[in-house]
Amino acid sequence: MNNPRYPQIADDFKQTFKTLHALPAEVFLGSHASFYDMLGKREQLKKGSKTNPFIDPAGYKAFIDDNEKTFKAELKKQQKENLAADERR
Repeated sequence: MNNPRYPQIADDFKQTFKTLHALPAEVFLGSHASFYDMLGKREQLKKGSKTNPFIDPAGYKAFIDDNEKTFKAELKKQQKENLAADERR
């Protein structure tokens, strides 16, 4: 994440994940239905689920954890690539 136009991008991502982890989330919704299994949850409601499947703090936490893990892996990869490029110079 070596972006000369936005050098603090990695730090901003880290702060975003810190904020997301701190939010008291109960209802998990997202910008794409697949993020929170909207169709599956809707089907549960249609079948008469006794509880509201959209109340899903564990699903929210898992989604944030998974995306943070992906971010950290990509950051580590890019840091290694930058180090290798610096060593070749």
